[in-house]
Amino acid sequence: MNNDNNIIYCSRCGAEMKADARYCMKCGNLNADHAENKNMQQYVKNQTNTYQIGQGAAVRTEEKAGDVVSNNKNSNRLGCYIFNIIVFFLVMFVEIGLIYSYYDGFNKSMLSLWSTITLGISFLFIMSLSLQIVYIKANKPWWMVFVPIVNYFMYFAIAYEKWVVGLYFLIGFVAVGILAFINQTTSIIALVLAIVLIIYFLKIQGSFADHFGHKPFFYMFFPVIMLPVIAFDGSVYKGIIYSDKKLTIEKDFMFKKIILFCYLLFFFGGLGLTLYLRKADFPKYIENMKKRYYVYAAEQVYYEVENRVSKKQISCEKTSFSSDNGTYYFYYPDVGRKIFLIFSKSREAITANVKVVIENGEAKYYIALTDGVYGFEETLYEDINVDTVTYKRDLEFKPYLNDNYCEITYGS
Repeated sequence: MNNDNNIIYCSRCGAEMKADARYCMKCGNLNADHAENKNMQQYVKNQTNTYQIGQGAAVRTEEKAGDVVSNNKNSNRLGCYIFNIIVFFLVMFVEIGLIYSYYDGFNKSMLSLWSTITLGISFLFIMSLSLQIVYIKANKPWWMVFVPIVNYFMYFAIAYEKWVVGLYFLIGFVAVGILAFINQTTSIIALVLAIVLIIYFLKIQGSFADHFGHKPFFYMFFPVIMLPVIAFDGSVYKGIIYSDKKLTIEKDFMFKKIILFCYLLFFFGGLGLTLYLRKADFPKYIENMKKRYYVYAAEQVYYEVENRVSKKQISCEKTSFSSDNGTYYFYYPDVGRKIFLIFSKSREAITANVKVVIENGEAKYYIALTDGVYGFEETLYEDINVDTVTYKRDLEFKPYLNDNYCEITYGS
């Protein structure tokens, strides 16, 4: 054990083991170089014979799947962990001090604010450390996470092995932003280009996960969940274990567990305290979520009418439409049948009235709607919010049907 040349590393889990050991004491992986194990290789599938000798360079100069590579200058894991722990608790200390001084003591309001901020800070530190560990696994300097532009290109270098792909994406999205505001034709081109870029980015996300042995689908659509999983599990980048000369694989795993435990302790502590202190507000939140749908319906009605009025796609019964002056009424017996509304098929129909008042070319929109339970009286569109919504069983349709009643025309 005193002689580094008598120490090898398990090709499966990376644990230290004696060169004359028949198998790894940690995972049971056979030592393929042991004389007494030669006749057992026929029963072992995908067995690799690659070992790292002592604490020096790898046996093969070319890194391949199954290698355990140490003496890695880019993977200063211990420095990364110490830095994160110090900064985390420093931020926590400053946060407590600032909030305490603001409220001049401990009280419910202080605890509520502290729990909410702590929840957010803990989440950011978990994601930041996860990305740093992923960089280390890929043999990249962990501190590059904090260099914005370099971080962006380094991510593409890990995911696609070519940082220049990040430049292509940057140029592509800039082009989308420019084309979207030139004219209608270029807007369509911008939309198509944006869809292509998004699809290709999802492919790169999948490639990122695949390099670490994870299923691409989950990382493509749930990166916030999968990034910490990739960072803190036993996955390695392209099958290569980059070990640290100052930190054995076992100690590295221990440090990661300790730091993650600290972050999760504050995260779930902040979450639990936030939920506890705001439990009395939950009924109001749920009520507002219900009311928000009526505001959403009013928004869709407004966009539809405002768009058609601006294009003069209006047909009125008693007078011709004028974009300079006049009052015009629109009636929607079922908003969901005329305008797309999410979940409109699974809920009661929403009836809406719209009054458009045009003075000197400026139009104001007044909307009233209900589904027989909730709704609101005729209200200026800009003033509509969740507080506007109340119990409203029916609407007054008479002026909308008998006065200057208009309909939307869908011609070009």
